Amino acid sequence: MDRRRPHRSRHLGSNPRWNRSRPSPERRPGRHRRGTGQNADARPRNATRDRHALPRRPGPPPDPTPVPRQPARDPAQTADPRIQRRSPDRGCRHGGRMSPLPANMTDRWRTREEPGPGQGTVYWHMLMGDHPAASELAQAAQGRLADFPGLHMTPAKWLHITTHVAGSTDEIDDDQQQDMLATAKSLLVKLPPVDVTLGRILYHPEAIAVAVDPVSPLARIREAVRETTLKVTGREGRTEGAAPWTPHMTIAYSEAEQPAGPIINALGRELPTRQVTINTVTLVVQRGAERLWDWHPVGHVRLTGHR
Repeated sequence: MDRRRPHRSRHLGSNPRWNRSRPSPERRPGRHRRGTGQNADARPRNATRDRHALPRRPGPPPDPTPVPRQPARDPAQTADPRIQRRSPDRGCRHGGRMSPLPANMTDRWRTREEPGPGQGTVYWHMLMGDHPAASELAQAAQGRLADFPGLHMTPAKWLHITTHVAGSTDEIDDDQQQDMLATAKSLLVKLPPVDVTLGRILYHPEAIAVAVDPVSPLARIREAVRETTLKVTGREGRTEGAAPWTPHMTIAYSEAEQPAGPIINALGRELPTRQVTINTVTLVVQRGAERLWDWHPVGHVRLTGHR
């Protein structure tokens, strides 16, 4: 007698017993099979969802022309030509926008046009060499930079804040210089002395300086000497460097190509702050090249206004 076991179908994949509790496709909400059973003509659940949708505007055809990549640029070349700022400027209206630290130092005088022998430039400066606090700060900063070659230190006697470049001595003679002093006195007599703070370090590919804050009262002094220059000479003069003006006291000029990172690490971004009261503006004639420091003060104008 042939005893055969009943045939049992083998199910590949999921166990059919596990799916007994699942509803049939007809009972599953939101699931429809196209073209089969009673769901062939079934309407979507949200048939009126897009009933009021406006037709989409056809877009422009794709441009097959690829966008060219911009070449990589040196941060020192893309940096602001002014002194580099590292903290928010309290006087951005006069102090310029912030910029990244330079990657490299460069030679300030490599392509700079300077007066020749016998020629001179007339400047308005706020001289800082007579202020002990400013001199001490500059000496401390220059001490940290002493081991770096390619840096030309500002002499202690001629520490200064360049306020305005009046023009060449070929354009402004001695009599006009005296007239400028007299006119400046009439404009500056109402301006009071200015208390400023020094300590924040500013870096530029051509120079290292200390910021002088606040900007606004110093900008009023600069505006007065600019107006003086225009009244006497018929010319406004110019700002040293790119506008707008950033008041600073330069402690070292760069005269060589070298990485800026080691210099920044040695000096840091801020020194112990010093307070100085600025009460004088000086008209100075610089003879010859800038780094010779052949300076001749013509006269001083004191700030005598009430605080």
